[in-house]
Amino acid sequence: MKTIIRRLIFFLFAGAALISFNSCSSDDEKLFDAIKNGDVEEVKSLIEGGISVLSTNSRGLTALEVARLNNQTEVAEYLYEETKKIFDKETELLLKIKYSEDLSELKKLDKQRLDYFSKFTDHNKTILDYLSGDKRLSEEILLDHEKIFKIHQKVFRDLINAKVDLIEDILGDFLDKELISSVDSRDARQIVNENILEKLTN
Repeated sequence: MKTIIRRLIFFLFAGAALISFNSCSSDDEKLFDAIKNGDVEEVKSLIEGGISVLSTNSRGLTALEVARLNNQTEVAEYLYEETKKIFDKETELLLKIKYSEDLSELKKLDKQRLDYFSKFTDHNKTILDYLSGDKRLSEEILLDHEKIFKIHQKVFRDLINAKVDLIEDILGDFLDKELISSVDSRDARQIVNENILEKLTN
């Protein structure tokens, strides 16, 4: 009797797993098959038809990762641009609503970096002028030069570290929304970084 019950339970679980596998994979399978075959038009049609460009296969790989692994360059370019549209929009929204103060702080640090870089460049030119002139270089001038350089280095370090912190905060939000599976997502990091750099240069 126990053996019959065990077999019945096994078949019930196996059947449920098979139904689950077939029901959740049909549309995504079409996408991943089209990607592997390099069928750009079919991939476009499926994405435009509502299949998420952020879909993952049974191994947890995104559509873009599968395209790259299969050396489907044209498909990968299309998928990257579609992925970028989503991440650009989400990043823009987060920088505007949730991280506006963090972005303002980054802009202040970047301004300080530029100011000290300008001071350091001017001071460097002054020191180089001593080389062509007939004047001795004082310890005081060298100490000032070193001081400006150290401040510039510190501001630069603070800027870079603050930018990385902001990138990871945004990626954490992406993770919560299940847009990515890990904060180490290379494409997401690159796109968020580009968005922040664009804000700093504007």
